[in-house]
Amino acid sequence: MKKVLITLICVLSAICTVAVTSYGCEDDTLIPLDGRVADDVLRFHIIANSDSATDQRLKYIVRDAVAGKVADDLRDEGIGDKSSAEAYVSEHMNRYINEARKALCDNGCSYSVTGTVGRWWFPVKIYGSYIFPEGEYDAVRLMIGKAEGKNWWCVLFPSLCVVDDAYQVIGDEEEKEDEENKNVKIRFRIVEWIQDMW
Repeated sequence: MKKVLITLICVLSAICTVAVTSYGCEDDTLIPLDGRVADDVLRFHIIANSDSATDQRLKYIVRDAVAGKVADDLRDEGIGDKSSAEAYVSEHMNRYINEARKALCDNGCSYSVTGTVGRWWFPVKIYGSYIFPEGEYDAVRLMIGKAEGKNWWCVLFPSLCVVDDAYQVIGDEEEKEDEENKNVKIRFRIVEWIQDMW
């Protein structure tokens, strides 16, 4: 009986290790980026007025109106380096602010919109197949109203902006809920594996 118990513990430990280390990597394609990547990318953030469902919906309306346009403008201008991208967006910021305001107005909202280009600290984030390390990054920010809500972001340069849910970055509360769901799924998988063994 003691050997069976020790074997069971070893098998469970191995299963837990595999489940935890491989969970979330559908085909092991997550690519951790070097910390120096911050020097080479320009991030684009749209920050919602608040975390209310209405304000989060408005954030995505602004995203749909502006993010693709900014990325297209950089491509159409043939901009090939980050500093030129920053300069171009700074020079044309009023155009993007006006696009955002128009999108809000078309949806019955009169929030203010401000924009800036600067350098801010960001936590580790997964974007598509890439893991961006924490650190200071140059970023373009469009801030809606009080800008106290969760944000949507993409990598503006080099152009990785994809305006769909596949590259949406979720906020802290949603991450906690997602992490709880992952834990539940892992626990159920382990229970299923144990049941299959017997």
